[in-house]
Amino acid sequence: MRAGGPLARESGSAPTAYRFGGFVLDLHRGSLASGTTEIALRPKAFALLRHLAEQAGRVIGRDEIMQAVWPGTYVTEDSITQCIREIRRALGDEGALIRTLPRRGYMLASAEAEVTGIPAAAVAGGDPVQAPPAGRPLVLVLPFENIGGDPDQGYFAEGLRADLVTDLTRFQELQVAAPARAPPVTDGGGEKACYLVHGSVRRASGRIRITVQLTDAHSGIAVWAERFDRPLEDLFALQEELTNHIAATVDIRVGRDSLRRLERRAPANLDAYDLYLQGRDLHGRTTEQATLLGRRILDRAIAADPRYAPAHAWQSYTVLRGFTLGWGLPTGRAALDHALSFAQQAVMLEPESSLCLARMALVLGLMGRHAEAMAVAEQGVRANPCDTAGRATYGEVLSMSGHHAAGVTELRAALSLNPFHPPFWHATIGRALLLDGRHQEALDELLRARAEAPDYRPCHSSLVVAFVETGQMEAARGAALDVLRLRPGFRLRDYDGVFGFSRQADTERFLSAFRTAGIG
Repeated sequence: MRAGGPLARESGSAPTAYRFGGFVLDLHRGSLASGTTEIALRPKAFALLRHLAEQAGRVIGRDEIMQAVWPGTYVTEDSITQCIREIRRALGDEGALIRTLPRRGYMLASAEAEVTGIPAAAVAGGDPVQAPPAGRPLVLVLPFENIGGDPDQGYFAEGLRADLVTDLTRFQELQVAAPARAPPVTDGGGEKACYLVHGSVRRASGRIRITVQLTDAHSGIAVWAERFDRPLEDLFALQEELTNHIAATVDIRVGRDSLRRLERRAPANLDAYDLYLQGRDLHGRTTEQATLLGRRILDRAIAADPRYAPAHAWQSYTVLRGFTLGWGLPTGRAALDHALSFAQQAVMLEPESSLCLARMALVLGLMGRHAEAMAVAEQGVRANPCDTAGRATYGEVLSMSGHHAAGVTELRAALSLNPFHPPFWHATIGRALLLDGRHQEALDELLRARAEAPDYRPCHSSLVVAFVETGQMEAARGAALDVLRLRPGFRLRDYDGVFGFSRQADTERFLSAFRTAGIG
């Protein structure tokens, strides 16, 4: 079957891959491969190549590409040029596969569509619905100043900006635009949050220095600023590293500043995004009282805008604590089913959202569906590698599934990208380190988590094991008392799979340590 919109629709099933010129574009894995070799493509380049494959044999104009790859976002035409350049570099293509037709557009000569099944994260219940803005803050990415006027440096500066726009658009919480210059901000009251990302690039003596600043457009106050000074070696790799770091930081800082703004707003004036921010923040405090309050606020967010996917995703997480911590109703396995329904709704609304996919992956892992959980979590990281919560969930799911060292690596990456991570992340990486046999590193993380979140029961459960296995029996019995304080009357016969481990040996390690510490 030849690729193309009409032909794909006539088949009755959506294509899952396209073949052209010895390459396979796998839509489910989000990957490009030649034989057994996978070729790296950034998300927007992948989206552009996918659109060309879907419309193979037809000339695609720049306006259509803008709508297909950057919907609702204002970027310069250089963003298309950058993506085409990256695709051609990946294909080793000098124009044979992707043709440029001057003043008309681009065309992929031909591609064969394949239908091999449905993705692991597919959710029944209707076509995806794009969620409306719901009061999201606006982030304007301005051109980076090219200090010195070096043309090659200018290319890097524009590429850095284009990639930063691409990375930021993957966060559902943000609206992103890339104007040629800072527009005037007329909303003096600051009700609509607006931020400017700007900076400069300077190259000298084999090094490149980049400064970046995030500024409140209403007040002119700098929210965040940082300087990067790196050796000038692989510009492409450096550009990717910096944009990932900057995008993750901008998202985190905007979220924190937006939460601060809510303190000045009347409760009656809060919209779905505002309520979502509050619910997310309460969940991160890791107490029963805050979690239940966050759950009520997220209910209000969903009622205010039933199509706002992030609210459904975080409600899945708060409801899940009915299973993992016994907080709220329902509890036990019924809480898992309830959490899954929220996660499914979130993915249906935003099927390429790293946040929504991560929430679904965690529920699937706790249900014992580990292969699906890993596939969905990986899909989320591919969708947005800058999403630190998605990276943390991927690490947790990997460790639950028996891949402890790989889980630690992902969790370390998430912690390094997000200096404001919730305290329970230290308990999560502590458990992964413990399962990987790295007891002292595990204890360092778990003791920090206990100090910051004393009512987080999974931390005390892991401490029981760590203390028993290092011969610290008095400390182990103390940790066991904390487990019983937070789950009164618990007995080993009541174990309901809450650890979520795929390996029976991992589960037995925990249960055996519980027995040794006095939990019968």
